[in-house]
Amino acid sequence: PAMVRRRVAEVVALEPDLILVPGDVLDQPPERLAWLPDALADLRAPLGVFATTGNHEYYVGVDASVDLLERAGFDVLMNEHVELPVGIVVAGIEDRTADRFDRARPSEAEILADADTRRPVLFLNHTPAADEVQAAVAAGADLVHSGHTHGGQIWPVGLLTRLAFPYHHGLYRVGSGHQLTTSGIGWWGPSMRLGVPPEIVLVTLRAEPAPTRP
Repeated sequence: PAMVRRRVAEVVALEPDLILVPGDVLDQPPERLAWLPDALADLRAPLGVFATTGNHEYYVGVDASVDLLERAGFDVLMNEHVELPVGIVVAGIEDRTADRFDRARPSEAEILADADTRRPVLFLNHTPAADEVQAAVAAGADLVHSGHTHGGQIWPVGLLTRLAFPYHHGLYRVGSGHQLTTSGIGWWGPSMRLGVPPEIVLVTLRAEPAPTRP
C-alpha cells in the first residue's frame, strides 16, 4: 500500500487533466487487495481516470478485477469509447488475452464506429501488438497508449521483447497517428529493474495551427 500511495502522489503532483491506465494494475486475486481502493483514493483528475484491462487482470479474475478498479474510481473501458466534455474521445479495448477466456472482443473499427474521429481520439490497448496498433490508427485513433512490455524490465531481456513488439517502448509515428508504449511503474516477477527505470509519462496535447489562407 505504501508504494501505491507514493506513486499516486507522484502522478497527482503533475496536475494532469486526464489519467490513462493501460492495464495490469492487479497481479494478485482481487480478494487479497481490499486495501487498493483506499490507496488509490487520491488518484483523480478533472477529466477522469480511465483504464482498460491487461493480461494479468484475466489471470487473477477479470470481472472481480474490473469491479475493484471501478470501486477505486477508475472508468474501465471494455470495448467502448466515451467523449469527454472538452471534445476528446477516449476508447479502450480488452487485452487480447480475452480471446483465451472466450470473451467477445470487437475490432478497433467496431469500437470507434460511431465515434467522432474528427476529434482527438486516445485509444487504450494494453498490448502493443503491431497489427492492433495499426488497426486502431486506421480506425481513427490519434494516440494508442499501451504497456505490457515493461521496456524489457531487466537488460538484456528487452532485446527479445523488442523482436515480439516493434512498438516496444517510447513514442512511435504510425501512419496518421502515434503509438506510446510505457515501461510502467512496477514490475513483474523479480521486484527489480535493470537498465529500464519505471516511468510516469506526462503527455501534452497541442492543437495543430489552422492552415493559413493564400
